[in-house]
Amino acid sequence: MASAKNIILSIAIAIVFMLLGVYGVNLIYEEPQYQDFCKETPAKPFPVRGEPVQCQSNPSLQAREQQCYANGSVAINYEYDENGCAVNFECSSCNKDWEADQKKWQRTAFISAVVIGIIGIVLGAVLFSLESVGAGLMGGGAFLIFVFAVRVWHNLGDIVRFVILLFALAILIYLGYLINRKSMKRR
Repeated sequence: MASAKNIILSIAIAIVFMLLGVYGVNLIYEEPQYQDFCKETPAKPFPVRGEPVQCQSNPSLQAREQQCYANGSVAINYEYDENGCAVNFECSSCNKDWEADQKKWQRTAFISAVVIGIIGIVLGAVLFSLESVGAGLMGGGAFLIFVFAVRVWHNLGDIVRFVILLFALAILIYLGYLINRKSMKRR
């Protein structure tokens, strides 16, 4: 039976290994930031004095705006006059560019996390005979895979999900066999 010290040590190693993996992946593959793709629209100015100004409807501006949305440009950067009324704008596809880069980062980061997690699990299962250290590394590897899976699972295709889970399951079954083969031979 494991002592309380060994259980706490295993949990601590698991948490630290998982965090090390998360920050290691983020260090190697920096996550794309929205502000690097899309500039922020300046706030709409308001008149300092007087009554609020009612802006006139501009059909040509509205038609151009609808055309932006129809073309898939969802970021629109407006220009305002001194009364706070929109006078012009610029269509931008920066959202699509950011989302494409974000999906690429998520795939790469997830695969990296799976590799690091499996390395932790293998090291814990095969190399460390001290149970608390081995269990901690194995738990940390499993937590690392879980954290990235939760974060990016919705953006992975069904085939990628299936292959990753099949690969992870095969490794875990093999490790289970390696760990327990000694006890199986004794029977």
